[in-house]
Amino acid sequence: MRVVLRNVRHVLVTALLSLSTAMAWAQAPPNPPASVEAQRQSDALLVEEAKRFMDEYAADLLRGDRPAITARYDKTGVYEIRPAQKKFTSHAELVSRYQNQWEKPGLFEWRDLSYEVLAPDKLLVTGLFAWGRSASSSPDVLSYVAILQRQDGELRIRLEAEAWGDGVSLKMLAAAGLFFILGTLIVSWLLRRLIAWRRSTNA
Repeated sequence: MRVVLRNVRHVLVTALLSLSTAMAWAQAPPNPPASVEAQRQSDALLVEEAKRFMDEYAADLLRGDRPAITARYDKTGVYEIRPAQKKFTSHAELVSRYQNQWEKPGLFEWRDLSYEVLAPDKLLVTGLFAWGRSASSSPDVLSYVAILQRQDGELRIRLEAEAWGDGVSLKMLAAAGLFFILGTLIVSWLLRRLIAWRRSTNA
């Protein structure tokens, strides 16, 4: 009888210990594999590098540092996406544009940028930016998308997309409407003058 009780007690204790161990294991989050944790750390470092890149890019724009700006683009060229337009621009074309056509802003700032790692040396940047001709002017706000990828040890812009926000679109529509109205008035005036001239010559 004592042997039976001892065995039962042993079984109960073992069962309780096993149950406690199972509950503790279930409540504790499993440790991620070393490779997964290393990837998370690598992604975090890449995002921090991209944030520094974008901050320095903004500083280059405000200074009007054309060589520094063009050095941030992929040396083989960049895909550019604009409203109703997509093209591949060589690095030489970019340098020429910034040297001869580009004007530095009086106001520039990134807004609400987000970062998504695509590959060990490539990530997506999305957000907005504000651009003004002067620091006191009301800025235009545009949408922004870029793909940064490492080249020669540095992050560079491989794709860049900009799209006008509602405020800019309204300004453009207003300007287009004004030009349309002025054009219609001028054409109407010219037609009236032409009709009057013909009548005078036929009289």
